Amino acid sequence: MPAMVKRRNSACPSEDCRGTSPPQRYVARRLADAGVEAEWAKTARRCSYCGCVYSISGSAKVVRGHLDNEVLGLGWRPKRV
Repeated sequence: MPAMVKRRNSACPSEDCRGTSPPQRYVARRLADAGVEAEWAKTARRCSYCGCVYSISGSAKVVRGHLDNEVLGLGWRPKRV
């Protein structure tokens, strides 16, 4: 019998993150404070490990940027396109 692979649906979608569970939902208020008024920001999540901010669109997680990242610094840093 093949080994079961545990899917982490709540895991951070950032390719650089090693965190396991980003449960925070308070990021919407912090994004508003940073001047982000996009519709996705109302339901955004933030990884507590790497600071990745993402939204969920259907079954996909879309990385929007970083908030308070140790390497990038404090504050909002939108994802580069």
